[in-house]
Formats: sequence, C-alpha cells, structure tokens
Amino acid sequence: MSDQTFRLITLGQLALIASDGSEDASLATRRRKLALLAVLATAGRPLSRSVLAQMFWGDQDEERARHSLSDALSHLRRVLGRDAIASRQTDVWIAPDCRLSVDALELSAASTARDAARVVQLYGGPFMDGVCVPRSCTFEQWATRERERLERLFLAACDGRCFALARAREWDECATLASRWLGMAPLSVDAALYRLNALKAPMTRDALARALVAYDRLVRRLRDEYDLAPDPRVSALATDIAASLRATPPTPTMPADAPASAAPAEDVPDHAARAGRIRRASRWLTVAGSIAITLLLAAPSSRPAATSLATAPVVAIAPVRASSGRVIRLFTVSAPDMVGLAQRAASRLRSTALQPSAIAHAGRDAVESRTAYVGHS
Repeated sequence: MSDQTFRLITLGQLALIASDGSEDASLATRRRKLALLAVLATAGRPLSRSVLAQMFWGDQDEERARHSLSDALSHLRRVLGRDAIASRQTDVWIAPDCRLSVDALELSAASTARDAARVVQLYGGPFMDGVCVPRSCTFEQWATRERERLERLFLAACDGRCFALARAREWDECATLASRWLGMAPLSVDAALYRLNALKAPMTRDALARALVAYDRLVRRLRDEYDLAPDPRVSALATDIAASLRATPPTPTMPADAPASAAPAEDVPDHAARAGRIRRASRWLTVAGSIAITLLLAAPSSRPAATSLATAPVVAIAPVRASSGRVIRLFTVSAPDMVGLAQRAASRLRSTALQPSAIAHAGRDAVESRTAYVGHS
C-alpha cells in the first residue's frame, strides 16, 4: 500500500489529487480509467468484472473488454498502491485501507449528519460534470442517477443553510448561496425569497437597487426558459423593495473632482462664506472710493489748470463687479486733470446746492474720465 494519500474530486470536475496538491498526470488524460475509479470508489460494495466491462467497454467483444478492464485496474494499482484495489474471483472493490478520500462520499455523510454547511462547502458542481463514456448507456444512467441524488442533497442543504445565515444576519453569504440555489432551481420560490431578502437587507439605495436587478434577471429567465412569471410572493416582495427604493433619499456624494482624502470639516473652505465676505468688502471699498473721489472733486484748489499729463499720477481704487467674477479697476487721474475736474465739479455743486444727484453726476464724471483695466484678483 502506498504511503501517499489521494483525493478524488467528482463534483464539478473529475480529478485525482495527490497529497502535495498535484493532479496525477497519468490519469488526467485517461478519462475512462479515472471514471472507472470513480465508479469503484463510490459503489461502497464489490462490483463484478462483467458489469464493469460492459459499462466501460461494452462496444468491444467480451474477451477484449475483459482485457481492457484488467489493464485499467493495473494502472490504478500503480498509481494508488499495489493493494489499493482488491479482487476476488469475479468481483473488484476499493480496499478499506486505501488512502483515498472522495468528495461525493463525504457530502453524503455530511447530509446524513445534517451538516448543511459542510454539504454546501463540498458541492462544487454537478457530479462527473462533462464526463461520458461513448456508446455506454449503463454509465450514463449511473452517472445521471448519482448526479441527481447529490444535487437533491445540495438543494436540501441550501434551504437549511440559508435559514441559518439569515438568522445570523450573514447577508452576503446568504445572498451568494441563494444565488447558487436559484441557479440550479430557478423555480424555487424559497430560493428567490432568500436571494431578494438578503440583497435588500442593508436597506441602502444600492442594496435595494441590486435586489431589483436580481429580480429582473429572474423574471427574464423564467419568461425565456419556462414561459412563466414569478410566484406572486416573489413579485410582492419586489414591489415592496421598489417602494422602499423610492422612499430612500439618495446618499450624498463627493464631487467627481474632489481629492481622494477629504480634509477635516474645519479645514474645508466655505466658498459661500468667502464670497459673502468679498461682497461686503467690495461694498465698503466702493463707498470709501466714492467718498474719496467726491471729496477731491469738491475741494477748492488754487492751482491753475495744466495741459501736461506728465506729472505724477493720483490713484483712486474701487472694485467693480463683472460677469466673470471679481474685477478690480484702477482709476488713474493725473494731478492737473484732477484739479480741472475738481473745478468743474465744484461749479456744478455750487449751482445745484449740493444736491445728491449732482454729487452722483460729479462722481461719474471723475470715474469715466480716465480708466485703466488691471485684471482679475
């Protein structure tokens, strides 16, 4: 007997895995011999040579079929160990002390022990999926029978396991298992209810939307494959989920151009407050500039008017609003021009007895007389 242990995977695939995790290369390409091992390993009792020869080599004559069977058994002994396969007269079976574990046998044992979690864990897919023996109805019937039996065990375990997961509020795992269950049994009402309830459980907009997407997929599958509508209980649940989605406010999101790590609230600029401060400062500067210009215009001057503009400038500053944002304009008036403007404004002010409208008109004259655009702040 070989000291090495092996594991035969029959659920979802067919492979013989050694203890080091590698697949036996000599059997990986000899699918008929590997299928023979699966039949012997899952039988749980001795099988006659004639039955095995008929199952795998029934298209050959009897003598050649027996020879092919003997060659296949010899190959299996070389891989598993000389005493791994026992025989007596016309019967063949796997020796009890053969270090071979089989996932299908473990699943059956877990189901008997009502260990739903273990059954779900072991079930990797349909039994002997994709394996066939050409022109062998006997093998096909056996494989189909075992496939359906193991599938029933899995579906029964799904019901109990989903119930336990829902009770423990393990919603993600419950939704995943319910999806597997629903994939194999799309007509199962319980599978659909577990699936939708698990998806919507967080009650966020995203969770509710994902539940509705799952329901839509189920509707289309039932319609396309079975020409059926969902069970009324499933449709009623979907209606409730849609109502909850409409009643759930959207979750605030950061702008698309926001930095990945936002600053603390106290460090985030308050643009609205900043704009308000700018507007208030702008108004005060406008008032101050207007007063300054008015005083300059109203003040008497003994200096004569001059025509040269080469003298040092006098600058008055006032902010002006523009459609593109905040704009600052510098109003530059030379000293001789300012004197002339002041004299003309003073005569207007005297003639109008300092009426407010005259002051405003004088201010406009001063502002419009000479303007130099500086740019955005």
